[in-house]
Amino acid sequence: MSDDFNVWDDVFNTHDIDGDGDADMKDAMLRDDMDVYTESAVYGTVKRNLKILTAAMTNENITITNLSFAEGVNLQSNGGSIICDNLGAGKEITLAVKNGDITGSISGTMDEFSITCTIKKGESNLPALKEGGDKSLTAECNNGDINIEFAK
Repeated sequence: MSDDFNVWDDVFNTHDIDGDGDADMKDAMLRDDMDVYTESAVYGTVKRNLKILTAAMTNENITITNLSFAEGVNLQSNGGSIICDNLGAGKEITLAVKNGDITGSISGTMDEFSITCTIKKGESNLPALKEGGDKSLTAECNNGDINIEFAK
């Protein structure tokens, strides 16, 4: 059993209610006390008034799937990786790892972001510096790789 940080399990305290093997939006919608969720006809679509997410872990991975925040996201892991799939933020995203990787996708196009990327002892598919976006993306990785895609 993994002690990794998972937004569905650890933030929303949602567990595999429907028995499909993972905790996800479908399970969250099945919970009676999850009134922060709004009705959605599309599985996996989350509509909410979440503003900011900050999470820091030691020797654990952080996994976020299909979540967007009105203002920003700040994720840090020492000894683990950050895995994001369709992570969105209205203003800024900061991802930092030591002895791990940063992988996944960010909602939007690269042109929407000013990017600052610092990497030590690894490789990155992001530019070290890119100006001009309305939002900011900061990615820092020491002893690992960065592989982030942008998905509109």
